Amino acid sequence: MPQLDRVIIFTQIFWLLIIILVAYSFIILKILPNSFRIMKLRNNFSKSLFTSMEKLNEEQIYQSKKIIELNHNYINLLKHMLSTQSTFYEKILIKYYKLFFGKITFNEKFFNYVVLMYLYKNLIQKKLIN
Repeated sequence: MPQLDRVIIFTQIFWLLIIILVAYSFIILKILPNSFRIMKLRNNFSKSLFTSMEKLNEEQIYQSKKIIELNHNYINLLKHMLSTQSTFYEKILIKYYKLFFGKITFNEKFFNYVVLMYLYKNLIQKKLIN
């Protein structure tokens, strides 16, 4: 085998070591710093995206809590409005009932007439009277 000849084996090993050292130095000086820089940029970019996403999530949670609180306030306001409205109408009805019954008690003949007309109408509807 001519490659393993004693005369040229040392030169082959010498050139092999030089090529390996050149390749190693090229990798160490050019490729690794660029790849580390790229990895660092990607890491910083992903961290910034993650922090912005966390801020957006916190803002969304805050807004949803505010919306829920506003909805509870509106529901309580509507309940209050409905309760005051119903008490308002009850007060008005009580007032007019008192006025109506006050007028009826003063005029018992009218009251008797209204009751008789109501009974007469019911009897006609049941066809007990022609």
